[in-house]
Amino acid sequence: HSKAFIKEGDSFKIVLKRRKHEKIERNNVIERIANLLNNKVDLENPDKVIRLEVLGNFCGVSFLERNDIIRIGNL
Repeated sequence: HSKAFIKEGDSFKIVLKRRKHEKIERNNVIERIANLLNNKVDLENPDKVIRLEVLGNFCGVSFLERNDIIRIGNL
């Protein structure tokens, strides 16, 4: 659950990658998820990253810590 992962005071960023499913509106999905959290958004140096991967009708979600990311520029 995202609230257990993102603690009070943590900043976050949401990344959405879509393949073979362009009907999903990127900004709409990101906004809806971000609205569930009270934490600060930081697109440059977040404490946590919520990464969504959509491939056709499948969706994967990863909750990443800053140290889990090898190159933050790839997000």
